[in-house]
Amino acid sequence: MYGRQTSPTPKYMFNIQRLDISHIARCLDILTSSFDSPWTELNTVFENPANRVCGVFIEDVVVGFIVVSIILDECEILMCAVDPEHHKQGVATALIEHVLNDIKDLEIGVIFLEVDIHNVAAQGLYKKFGFQTVGQRKHYYHQPDGSYHDAVIMRLSI
Repeated sequence: MYGRQTSPTPKYMFNIQRLDISHIARCLDILTSSFDSPWTELNTVFENPANRVCGVFIEDVVVGFIVVSIILDECEILMCAVDPEHHKQGVATALIEHVLNDIKDLEIGVIFLEVDIHNVAAQGLYKKFGFQTVGQRKHYYHQPDGSYHDAVIMRLSI
């Protein structure tokens, strides 16, 4: 199932729901606390009909979210972010599992994503789901000091 050998199991069951434009401020808080140079143009992300935005709620507060874009038979994970206070609690695992279950009836053949070459933890998580490294994008992520990090391109065939 999903091209992976084993299914990572979250430590807890989470309330995962679709997010809407009313959640932008909280998602932006999560992004700015999670990344040095976050993508801050979330209005376009939420307004694009090709995108699905889902979040994990704990006590009515979004603690992590994922954005996927679906075009024909392909899916791309545009971003996945978890509030640092909730790292290592299975939130990102639950979000990825949710996406895989959510798209299983859509005849999606492949999922792509880019991840910072230095974000080894995220790469490891995606590999647990069967994603494989298929390339790199040079100078993809702008850093606060003016430098750039390469992006690792990962792919999962479904």
